[in-house]
Amino acid sequence: MKALLLVCLVALAASEEKPKDATSEKAQLKAFEKWLRDNGAVFSGDVAKFAEGRGLRVLEDLNSGDTILQIPQVLWLSAESANRTSYGSVIQQLRDGKHIDDTQAVALHLLTEKYNTSSFWKPWLDILPLEFETPLYYPVDDLQEMVGTSALDIRDKQVKIIESLQKVVEAVGEQNPEVFPKELFTQATIAWALSTVWARSANGPDFKGGVTLIPLMDMMNHRDDGHLANFTEVSGSVVFKASKGLNLGEQVFQNYGARTNSQLLATYGFIPADRKDDFLLISYSREPQTPFDLTRAYVLQQRNCFDGSSNSRLVSGAPLAPELLYCLRIAVMAPSDYEKAVGSWSLDKPFNLENELSVMRSLRGILKGMFEKFTTTIEADLEAIKDQKLSRTRRNAIQLRISEKTVLKHGLQLIDQRWNNFLTAPDATEQQAA
Repeated sequence: MKALLLVCLVALAASEEKPKDATSEKAQLKAFEKWLRDNGAVFSGDVAKFAEGRGLRVLEDLNSGDTILQIPQVLWLSAESANRTSYGSVIQQLRDGKHIDDTQAVALHLLTEKYNTSSFWKPWLDILPLEFETPLYYPVDDLQEMVGTSALDIRDKQVKIIESLQKVVEAVGEQNPEVFPKELFTQATIAWALSTVWARSANGPDFKGGVTLIPLMDMMNHRDDGHLANFTEVSGSVVFKASKGLNLGEQVFQNYGARTNSQLLATYGFIPADRKDDFLLISYSREPQTPFDLTRAYVLQQRNCFDGSSNSRLVSGAPLAPELLYCLRIAVMAPSDYEKAVGSWSLDKPFNLENELSVMRSLRGILKGMFEKFTTTIEADLEAIKDQKLSRTRRNAIQLRISEKTVLKHGLQLIDQRWNNFLTAPDATEQQAA
């Protein structure tokens, strides 16, 4: 297990004068709000401290549909805004050459501006946090507590992305050392920039702007129980409107979208305390060995199977998702059944008994394999989390183990029930398929 020594961001800390007390921090927030308004932003609130950290609160009573904030595009930090800088051509060349993706491009843009004392975005950059509580920064002992969880897999991918970007920066530095100075663009500072983009970039089905950091919008915290603020793009601005009445001083939340507990922890550093049901993303891979395997792989791809969407979700407290079963029926289908199934049959119900039992066997194998990655039992986890002296990171790790094991246990119970139903009433399966 690879640990990154990223807790001391010395280069970043040296590049700015950090607030020495609450008064100077308040002055920075006031400067940030002034910068927003001076550049056309409209908002009915301010940045305040809450139990979960900084958040956005309203300063007047609002009715459902009232505008909470409107942030014009001139304030956004994105790959597009990078193109308007002196170093933007370098980033664009790296994008065009497929050396970096848009997230990495925005991270380089962000980090370059962070070191620029006259940056247009300086009032916002000055208030961004320098530290994160995501597993990327966990000490080795706490990482061991996460063995078996999906968050550890996400973290491994994050490490590879950081290392990949660091190699690109080093290669550019050999030719143009003034663009990305190696003493400033270190593994730690690159990790900070990427972590900031992962955690604070705009998201949601209504946002079409790609990977974009939108000041003030990035201050909203998450809540599961529906959107308390809904946003759309209107005439070059992002607009948030209240989806219900809000009282003066109330915190404004948004919903970060359908994310597993592992995704929330690995990206933002928290697990919702009031979340009732977690879910897992089921993956299925099979090395093509025959022409039919290639055809099947193409069909699965065309139907967005096992791509991290609703087609691959296993949710605790819910039945097996029809989309997941649909994809598994294709994935395990015998070649002799394929043409008939795709051409004439609906795969949103059992195709035949043999196929359905294969689906259950395959899904059971996947879930048991995920279960076997854990090194503790759920009973031991439930006992361990009672310890009031646990650090927040360790508590999150144990809570994540519990939630993921609960999902897996629920899934295995559903499979057993379904299996028994098919074996005791095989005719019912054939009737459903007819």
